[in-house]
Amino acid sequence: PTVPIQIRVIYADGSTDQTFNFQAALHPRFTPMLASMALAAATTGAHEFPQYHTLDYDIAIDFENGKTIKIQNTSVNASPGDIFTEIGGPILAAGENPFGRVLVKKVSGTVKVSEKAREAEVLSVNVPRTKYQPGETVKLFVTYRPFHGSEAILPADFELPRDLADGDYEFHVSDWMTYVLEEQQIKPFRFSAENTKEVFAALQDLASLRHDALYLRLLRQADGVAIGRTAMPQLPSSRRQVLMGAGLSDVTPYVISTLKTLPTPYVMNGSAQFTIKIDREGKVETGKVHPAGHEPAPPPKSEEVKPKPVKTESTPAPQEEPAK
Repeated sequence: PTVPIQIRVIYADGSTDQTFNFQAALHPRFTPMLASMALAAATTGAHEFPQYHTLDYDIAIDFENGKTIKIQNTSVNASPGDIFTEIGGPILAAGENPFGRVLVKKVSGTVKVSEKAREAEVLSVNVPRTKYQPGETVKLFVTYRPFHGSEAILPADFELPRDLADGDYEFHVSDWMTYVLEEQQIKPFRFSAENTKEVFAALQDLASLRHDALYLRLLRQADGVAIGRTAMPQLPSSRRQVLMGAGLSDVTPYVISTLKTLPTPYVMNGSAQFTIKIDREGKVETGKVHPAGHEPAPPPKSEEVKPKPVKTESTPAPQEEPAK
């Protein structure tokens, strides 16, 4: 038995618009590798990738149980390993899942290749002030440098929840890879499954993460509870204690957070962390510049311990009242 694989490849310069058809042997471990090899062979069938390039792909992976994993994303200067992660990873996970082997039925999609590398490095994040009241909007200015380009600034807004209590809160601005690492630490239930349906839900969650985006996250309390893959952030403390003390295998504590996904024209690399203060009676404070690390920022080590803020240097920001 074989699996049909159909890939249409379009080069942005107009040199190629061709559809490639393959038949891959059906096997839980070999098919993921063969599907990745087929995609690599199709995209380089007319000629090799440009030295610097960007792939925009829209792939559908159909499975024998009627489920479909859709992957719409962007990769810059992609390697064979990147292609396997995107295409072969879901096929392998479905075929080897412990609740029942589900084999792939068909792979199809379109890949567009452009000669420009659409990626950028996050250099710093500037916030005019660090003290807010619940419900206010945090205005951020992300300084970034595109590949072989000049520095630019990307503005962003983040609306704070209205139910925030007074105190200090960790705020993260991160690329997609750092976001995934953090999510595995603070929301582990998103990466677990108790049945085949949840396996496919987790796979689609991962496939839906955009590479060409920044993830803005406000970390809140470490008192969330999830039952299976269902988050229950608003439980009274008494009920949370009952669930945590029941010894159920599908009950998981997690850190509550508020997330905003900011689409960008580039695949971003880099992250920054800083602390904001919620004070219902407070006044405006001086703004600060927070450098972004060139390496992905480490996720919190424990759900009960807040990560330490990055040390920063103060720079004055114009305010209506005297800065403190």
